Amino acid sequence: MAGKTILVREAFRPVYRELNELGKRGDKRFKRLPPQNTIAPDKVKYPLVRIFPNGDVIGIHPQLKKYLNDCKVTGKRRKTGPTTVESHHLLEDRLMKHLGIHTNEGLCVALEQVDHSYYSGELPRHLPRGDFMADIDVVYEASCEMYKASGHPEWIPIIRHWLKSNRIKILNHYSTTDVAGATDKDRKRVQRFFNKL
Repeated sequence: MAGKTILVREAFRPVYRELNELGKRGDKRFKRLPPQNTIAPDKVKYPLVRIFPNGDVIGIHPQLKKYLNDCKVTGKRRKTGPTTVESHHLLEDRLMKHLGIHTNEGLCVALEQVDHSYYSGELPRHLPRGDFMADIDVVYEASCEMYKASGHPEWIPIIRHWLKSNRIKILNHYSTTDVAGATDKDRKRVQRFFNKL
């Protein structure tokens, strides 16, 4: 099971406290999400990156990746040697591409390389057998199940919030029949999923 996430949190918890003491305030767009007081490390350089009080750093992939690089907590993956902090897509990017969401639009969390590898290998176990292209409701449920099982249910409301903000884009992708194998029945089910989200 993933276990290094705590190291990333320990590294960024003091960053959150320091920014908070400098007078940075929480982002209103995240106000309804637990925890409610997120802080943007730099609203100009990384407008879509937030640090949460527990030390989680969450944002859109290219900006989160740039922030982690600028913090000098990343490195090259090697078979041996020190681990590195990486940008992990909370909803698997290869599955989301199929649904009209490009890798650089994906919602990510900063994780140790070990945890990143763990989640990438664990997700297929939560998907229906043989699903290489799953519908959004299936991807969401499998991801939620995986994060709950690994002790990170706090990411689920954040994923839900992000999905709601990308609802139109994903539904348009379904309506133009760009989702391979999607039938009218699938589209209706996905519409109901978004209505309940």
